[in-house]
Amino acid sequence: MTAGRIVETEAYLDAEDRASHAAWSKRGQDVMHRAPGTVYIYRSYGMHWMFNIVAHAPGAVGAVLIRAVEPSEGIELMQARRKISDVRQLCSGPGKLCQAFGIDEAMHKIDLTESDAVGIMSTEVVPQVIVGERIGISRSPELPLRFFEAGSRYVSAHRRGVPFSAEMLPSS
Repeated sequence: MTAGRIVETEAYLDAEDRASHAAWSKRGQDVMHRAPGTVYIYRSYGMHWMFNIVAHAPGAVGAVLIRAVEPSEGIELMQARRKISDVRQLCSGPGKLCQAFGIDEAMHKIDLTESDAVGIMSTEVVPQVIVGERIGISRSPELPLRFFEAGSRYVSAHRRGVPFSAEMLPSS
């Protein structure tokens, strides 16, 4: 078994968000409209699996890319899968964490509310969260939809941003 704590994510919205697969990918359009908790797996540049979880308000569209994880269990298995020993490098990027956790297309469209293939659990740790621009994309990179734990050495890269506060949330 492998486990870890999510330390970095990126949100992708509806078709108005030009970087979102809901805007231009048939596969993304199909999955990102599904119920929250559905796993969305795709390949980036034909090389790396990307692990996303559909997340949106009722009637909306969206998903969250899991960008980085702090490994906590099964570290030796992760090291063998990644063929590296540096624990910090095991899951410090979306492709890396999929390789370390053995995540691939077999998990595509799994409903996390009905399956135990992947477990997402809460934690007592409440870190300071930094909000910044998404990275590694060319469309709509300026949107502040990347969230990461301040000071985490497991975050993938580009630690620029501002502390998250409740005032940043849209009013309802």
